Amino acid sequence: MTARGARAARAVNLYVNFGWWISAIGLVVVPIGLVVVLGALRQPDRPAPDMPVLARIQVDEASLAPPPAGVVLEPSTLVHGQGELRIRTRSKSAWTVLFLMIEITLAVLLFVYGQLRALMRSVLERQPFLPENSLRVRRVGFIVIAWSLIVPVLQLLVGVAMVDEVVVRGLILEPPWNFRLETLFLGLAILVLAEVFMQASELQADQSLTV
Repeated sequence: MTARGARAARAVNLYVNFGWWISAIGLVVVPIGLVVVLGALRQPDRPAPDMPVLARIQVDEASLAPPPAGVVLEPSTLVHGQGELRIRTRSKSAWTVLFLMIEITLAVLLFVYGQLRALMRSVLERQPFLPENSLRVRRVGFIVIAWSLIVPVLQLLVGVAMVDEVVVRGLILEPPWNFRLETLFLGLAILVLAEVFMQASELQADQSLTV
């Protein structure tokens, strides 16, 4: 490994270790945060906390102003799009689903960072093409593929729990479905990379036997 490559590997290893510790601490902090939020919801004199929610947004032009006498306006879309909303809600189920989604995310990140830590350790030891490294990369690939399918469902559940509570004249909200095909293909690409690691480890084993 060149000096530049060694510096890059140490920098990546530092980032991976930092991400692992942040994920581990988050797994402990998030349940505490849920308990604090649920406790605040039990106090009616306190304002409801803001929840970030992704939603598809439409503004109905026909309902913004009263129509002239005898005129019936058809619904029309003045503004439409998708983005994050901040909604004040006391829905305990919505807050529970949101914190559960965060907890699952942190657990997945902790597992992925754990696999990457072991991989980077072998890289720094100048033994990148170990058979177990191909298994680690393959696990990461399967996690990314599963994540591309699970995240849209979790976001949809939070959106469904929240959208029905928002009643604003002229505003039409729909829960999002954010399936990202590029994340799925990223997982497939990582699986291909795992096969490359496997073939490289087999070639390295053959060379060690012939020497």
